[in-house]
Amino acid sequence: MCGKKNTKVYYIIIILYGIILAAILLGCGNLYGSMTDWLGQHVVFPELFRQVFYESGQLIPNFLFQIGGGQNAFHFTYYGFLSPVILISYLLPFVDMTAYIIGASFVLYLMTGISVFIFLKRHLGERKAFVSAILYLTLSPVNYHFHHHIMFVWYLPFLILGLIGLDSYFEKKKRILFIASAFCMILTNYYFSVGSLVCLFVYAFYNILKEEKCTLKYFWKKFWQVVYLFLIPVLLSAFVLFPTAYGLFSNSRSYGSSESVSTGNVVSDALGAISEGASTGNSIMDVVGNIWKGIENLILPNLQESFLDNFSMGITGLMLVAVIGNLTCKNRKKCDVFLYGFLLALVAFPLFSYLLNGMLYVRGKVLIPFAVLFVFALCQFIERSEQQEIDWKKTVGFTVLFVVVCSLVRQDNLLFGLYILCGLGAAIIFRKKAEILYLCTWVVLLAISFRENQDEKYVSVDFYEQLYSDEIEALMENTGDGWFRTNVSYQENMTANRTYGSKFYGTSIYSSTFNRLYQDFYENYMGNNERYRNSFLTSGARNELFYTFTGTRYIISEDDPGMYYEKVAEGTHLNLYENPSAYPIVYKSNRIMKESDFDTVQFPYTAEYLLTHTIVENGESTDAISKMKENEEGADYISEIVECDVPQNYQFVLEKKETYEIELDESYRGKVLYLTFEIANEGEFRNKQDIRIGINGVTNKLTKDTWQYYNGNTKFDYVISLEDTNTLTIEITKGLYDIRNLHMYTSPIIVGNYEATSDLQMDTFKSEISCSVNGKNGDYLVTSIPFDKGFSASINGEPAKVEVVNKAFVGLQLEEGENQIVIKYTSPLFKEGCLVSLLGVMLLIYELLRAKGGKYL
Repeated sequence: MCGKKNTKVYYIIIILYGIILAAILLGCGNLYGSMTDWLGQHVVFPELFRQVFYESGQLIPNFLFQIGGGQNAFHFTYYGFLSPVILISYLLPFVDMTAYIIGASFVLYLMTGISVFIFLKRHLGERKAFVSAILYLTLSPVNYHFHHHIMFVWYLPFLILGLIGLDSYFEKKKRILFIASAFCMILTNYYFSVGSLVCLFVYAFYNILKEEKCTLKYFWKKFWQVVYLFLIPVLLSAFVLFPTAYGLFSNSRSYGSSESVSTGNVVSDALGAISEGASTGNSIMDVVGNIWKGIENLILPNLQESFLDNFSMGITGLMLVAVIGNLTCKNRKKCDVFLYGFLLALVAFPLFSYLLNGMLYVRGKVLIPFAVLFVFALCQFIERSEQQEIDWKKTVGFTVLFVVVCSLVRQDNLLFGLYILCGLGAAIIFRKKAEILYLCTWVVLLAISFRENQDEKYVSVDFYEQLYSDEIEALMENTGDGWFRTNVSYQENMTANRTYGSKFYGTSIYSSTFNRLYQDFYENYMGNNERYRNSFLTSGARNELFYTFTGTRYIISEDDPGMYYEKVAEGTHLNLYENPSAYPIVYKSNRIMKESDFDTVQFPYTAEYLLTHTIVENGESTDAISKMKENEEGADYISEIVECDVPQNYQFVLEKKETYEIELDESYRGKVLYLTFEIANEGEFRNKQDIRIGINGVTNKLTKDTWQYYNGNTKFDYVISLEDTNTLTIEITKGLYDIRNLHMYTSPIIVGNYEATSDLQMDTFKSEISCSVNGKNGDYLVTSIPFDKGFSASINGEPAKVEVVNKAFVGLQLEEGENQIVIKYTSPLFKEGCLVSLLGVMLLIYELLRAKGGKYL
């Protein structure tokens, strides 16, 4: 009875501690969420999933028409699509999603601490398990990401339950807890589930080797039993993993050129070095040297990825000492050598981080699942120290050797080496005083948490109320009927993924994965400006040509979007603007341009031809490209764009932000102005900070090239409406500027050439579009929905080929006469994944039957 009372007291203290620590870090007047991505991604994506479910009744939609022009739903599994935590919110339509995410994060944070206590109390006793839970909740990446990048940590309770499930399996042959926990863990976040499964697998091996009768025969028998056990939750989740894998590999995107990211291209760098050596005649030693430069960051220790950082495991120097001490202790077993040898290698070799990050880059965030094993190592080390089982000579010797080697191979490791040596000193001095060692560890972790959280920018209550006021929804009530797109040109970094009611369909998107063709189109053909640091944020363009082309009939904005749009409703801070001539999302076109002809022209002609023609890979152009370019009299199509005579190259240095006004000739008034130039960010003009140039409110930014999400925006394009002015207001930030190939053009409003379809219907449940149109040979049905291999189509009931038109979008060639068209989307590999998951279900049923009424539960 007394033991149960003590357990309840421990539970209560862990919960109170978690609440108090989170409240202190949060402060007053803030929401439990970060200004970085929390509102823009982690809240709005679950709200979108729930909204689609309510509107369509489809629990697993294949396609999301609402954002990014239309996207494969499995691009967004990273943000909790089909996570059991998010699915619970579907049962609570009366709960605001922001409130739900806050509550879920808080509950999951506390559940993580409780789970650690339950897991470790059977190994270390209740007292040490209680201390371990407190230490784990104090780890900076744990208490930080529950309000920052929640996907980094929401899986942790399921991971810990998986460890408990493995204990139950090895002790009592019970399998169901592990299977359920691992399955939920994978659904919660596929990305971190890889490292989590490795963590669970390592712990399973530890348990196999812990058996005294662990002969080779016994080991292999248990090994395959464990593989089978792990296979079941992986198979069960195949319906998510398969289409997600397709989305990742078919829409892989380039990353920046910063050092941390470039290490992710080791294979291609090595092959490139070999190719370069062969073509230039370099010596073998030069080639070998180049290859070594490409792989050294994977094999040389980089301690920053484990210590003193929210985007690492956040472990202390004493925890690493504990790993070495357990590895060299007097009564060590094979299981100790395996477990602690692995943990030491995890810290020493960035290769593990590289592999677990999908061979993209070396970043310690993916190692967060292993932090619980380091806490376990610390408690076991202190217990062995109390029992005088630690070989201090070997512990000191190996720790010093580790620090010296790490510091010699990489100078940045020196600070972390001193940190480890401080931990070693504390372990020696207080080796017989466990309470002081625990207290020291807690103080260090607490100090790191406060330091790492002090720069966190929480969402204030005032900012949230201003951002999510009812003004936008009220303006949306003034929009017309039909299927069209709306752009909210307000706080786009926060609202890029947000939808406003069932009529809202947008072009913007902010995600680590989305349709690659759409991204290329957005960046390269319509002259969209890039105003944000993060290249993943496809939003914020001030370009009415782009919005006209993509069927964006309405824009909600503080400022007038330009000549195409007229104000139709007024709000307190924002206004609603309408463009009646915006293209339909689906239409018929009979003016064709062959893609090879289109590829010979540059912006702004690319934008003009996209607005006046349909670009197709095969087929003949209906207009002669030479006549377009030369504006010859009598040509089928005469370009209305006129190039202006301006100097093409400028070099200058600004010590501070400057603003200039340039008055153009009166003839520019009432026209569209196009500017394009390149920024040569190299040599003596290489910038160590971001640079930005804004012209009449249209802004382009180039980030410093050491930024891990370097946006690579070295070509600045501008589309500027001179509706009632001939003045350019130019704002340029401090920096070094080498501007090359500057060109300026003007044109009147460009009018499109299309024919609307009839009976246009969009079925979100089936991810299907249907319409009818009368066609002639050579005509095309054109959409502004990004192309993906999951699309199929039929015309008059017969299969039709879906093509890429206009460089990125779904289209198909029409037949002579009336065309009844159906376009449907099915996520690639979704059906195959469901079949594999069915096999997992069969294995699960088999295990439930084996349980015999609960024997193995």
